[in-house]
Amino acid sequence: MQLNRETVLAKLTGYLDKEISKSAIYEWALFVAVSKEYEQVVSQDPLVANTVQALIDINHDDLKKIPTHKALEYYRRCLKGELEFIPLEDRMDIDQLGIPDEPPPSAPVSVGPETARVNALIKRHDYTRVLKLMRLYVVGFALSSLGIHIFSVIDPDFIRLTGEQTSRWNSARESLPHVLYAFLVLLPPAFLAKDILYPAAIALLTTGFFYYWYIAYIIVQKLTLHPLFILVFLPFSAVPATLAVLQLLAYRKSLAEE
Repeated sequence: MQLNRETVLAKLTGYLDKEISKSAIYEWALFVAVSKEYEQVVSQDPLVANTVQALIDINHDDLKKIPTHKALEYYRRCLKGELEFIPLEDRMDIDQLGIPDEPPPSAPVSVGPETARVNALIKRHDYTRVLKLMRLYVVGFALSSLGIHIFSVIDPDFIRLTGEQTSRWNSARESLPHVLYAFLVLLPPAFLAKDILYPAAIALLTTGFFYYWYIAYIIVQKLTLHPLFILVFLPFSAVPATLAVLQLLAYRKSLAEE
């Protein structure tokens, strides 16, 4: 490794310009400090010795005096040849050199039209992915509900919660709203979000939202379970019914933005 003012200046500049991390510059300075070449160079060039030591000291919070940004910038200007190097402890005019105490604020990064377009596409992709996952959950719920209630018409005692028997007619009458709701949920949200269908669709889905929250509570009551057991039934009733409403609202918003 060739150790000279140019090498140290490049590393110090990289750190001050935030191109090199604090831990990386510390590891480099520590590696230099234990090298055989370092002993030869520092005996001939105190500026290199002071700069390398400062880059080590910035990572030690236990020191009484940690090198400041002003000190590091001073070393950089000396390495560039802009200032005559005098050890900081001997230099009395450091405040008159016009070196700022803190680094200048980073300039805001301008986002060009192409970058903005790419960012918008990424955001759109993530939003679409969430909608697809939501749709899969809601469709799974609707298909399960449809299958259960159709089977309950075939076998009226399939989902009986009490000891009372029910007729196939009564079972069909009770299952009909669930079947119709399931068919509604299975319709494409983009289709339901159109102006002519949206008011009726949002009204029916909102009704289902309230009903499935209510039915989860009723099941817990009828089975005389602890109230916290409602959390077991929510993912199979209230949660997908809620997502069905949110899904339609999201598609409606997408149509309005197009």
